[in-house]
Amino acid sequence: MKNIIYGLKDPRNDVYQYIGKSTVGNKRPLKHLTQSSSPKVVEWIKELENLWLYPIIEVIEEVNDLNDLADREKHWIIYYADINPNLLNIHFVNSDIVEKRSEQDEKDFDELFRIIANISSIAKTERQCRRLTQEQLSKKMNVSRSTLALLEKGQNVNLSIVKKLLLALKSESIKTKITCNRVRK
Repeated sequence: MKNIIYGLKDPRNDVYQYIGKSTVGNKRPLKHLTQSSSPKVVEWIKELENLWLYPIIEVIEEVNDLNDLADREKHWIIYYADINPNLLNIHFVNSDIVEKRSEQDEKDFDELFRIIANISSIAKTERQCRRLTQEQLSKKMNVSRSTLALLEKGQNVNLSIVKKLLLALKSESIKTKITCNRVRK
């Protein structure tokens, strides 16, 4: 299929960063790796290259009618903008995308940011409140002890590890509130 809507995903979080259209199949998305008309895409790809990473290219939709290609691209940009509001080509879509962020959204984001920024100390405190060693918790998480140690130092914070941590901690009850209060001080 020549007419496609494609996405460039960040390999670090599996989230689309750019949505595009092509009338020449995969040639257009591959061109982004060496040359892009978007300065934001160029900057993002250089950032990935510095980490020895490259975008994941995926075909989102095959479009039979060339006349539908621009509308389908716009549809997918709007769709993925809900998932990633920092989509690198968001400015290409006009006012169909409106500000959807409420005050509660802003508060939720600030709280999430605060938690993520403190995840290392939260992880260690919560482990200690449950009277678990790193070895015990890492087994429950199905990760190595060194992975958990890095997380507690703030050096290995990725969503899959945080998810494993939360699931493992959720299954363990806090031993005593008094212990937790002493640990948090």
